[in-house]
Amino acid sequence: MRSSRVGVAPLILCLTVVGSTAWARDVYFNGVKLESNVVLRNQTFPACEVRFDASGNVYITAKGYKVALSSSGNEAPSTAAPAADEPPAKVTKRYWLIGTQTKRGLVQYDIDVFVNGSFVKRVRSGDDKTVLDVTRHIRPGINAVKVIATKNLGNRRASSSPQDVMEVVVGEGVVGAGTITIDRPVVTYRRSAAEMGNFSDTYSFQSR
Repeated sequence: MRSSRVGVAPLILCLTVVGSTAWARDVYFNGVKLESNVVLRNQTFPACEVRFDASGNVYITAKGYKVALSSSGNEAPSTAAPAADEPPAKVTKRYWLIGTQTKRGLVQYDIDVFVNGSFVKRVRSGDDKTVLDVTRHIRPGINAVKVIATKNLGNRRASSSPQDVMEVVVGEGVVGAGTITIDRPVVTYRRSAAEMGNFSDTYSFQSR
């Protein structure tokens, strides 16, 4: 399942220099080698890509973060400046969760949706169309959406056709004339009746 991602504004990351410690391998963060006297403190990077080369060196890619060094943990980098496209201090758009399916009850999945660690909705195959305003769960900057799909066959399998599809979309939307229009999807998640496994997928996006 391919994650839905959008561009994120760069954030300045301050690295702290500590006493030298021997490392068995080299670690690179966004292309910058972290020497043995550099450690990361109190940082969480959602949706990172981690790669090990043939020598065991570690390459970490975290989109939206910029590396800068300071001489101590209490001193900000002298060259650090806020990025011009830094995310706004508050969320200015409205975000919606929309759940649809080609025919009710055929896909037989229960889909649990979490936004930034908070459970927001269980979309069931037997439900009618789901429409939920999730703006209160969205924060400025990078957001994480976790989706857990659990197959629920009940007494029998209703369909095995890949054409019977259940879809959950999270996105920016506007309301007009009693209709909600998603004009910028940030997560689009699909499961079909042909599938039998259980799934857990995580996505990240930049709010506006």
